[in-house]
Amino acid sequence: MLILLIVFVIIDSLFFLNLYISKLGGQELQSTITQVGVTQKELDATRRKMAHVPQILICFNFPLYNVSKDAYIDNMERLLKEYAQKESLVIDLIPFGTKKEREAFLDTMGTNKDKVRRFLRHKNSFTSSKDNLALYPFEILDYPYVVQVQTTDDKLKITEDDGNAITTLIIAYCLAIYDVKKEAESGDEE
Repeated sequence: MLILLIVFVIIDSLFFLNLYISKLGGQELQSTITQVGVTQKELDATRRKMAHVPQILICFNFPLYNVSKDAYIDNMERLLKEYAQKESLVIDLIPFGTKKEREAFLDTMGTNKDKVRRFLRHKNSFTSSKDNLALYPFEILDYPYVVQVQTTDDKLKITEDDGNAITTLIIAYCLAIYDVKKEAESGDEE
């Protein structure tokens, strides 16, 4: 009788152990499936953002030359606004060279003013805690600017991919205009 009782206890404990492990394993599988879904959404968003860059560069009407620094900046803003339109963002190119420009801009940052000042002083990008505002410092034509990116919808978030796309567009614009100027100069020498 004692042997039957011991066998029953062992079988019963193994049965409950099996139930516990399968329940725990099922939860693990569910969290993995959820994570794969989130990762797939992020991958799709990244692909979409990166696909916009070549489309914009191909379709953008690059000027042959700019008559002034203001025209150069205006055309660059037009290029950035095309990306902003496709991604439901608002992008502004803000001068950040003089103390007056810096203070006027930093006054719009509210409670983040000191943090933004610190990041931009070290030429680091800043992203708000809700990922709905990002600031990217650039030097364009030897003058400091800040690219301010904001979302148009609270559900949207600014990602590192947006920053990479904006950087790519600015670099492409600078190189395209530089190459045109270089070609014009070399054409005059011949």
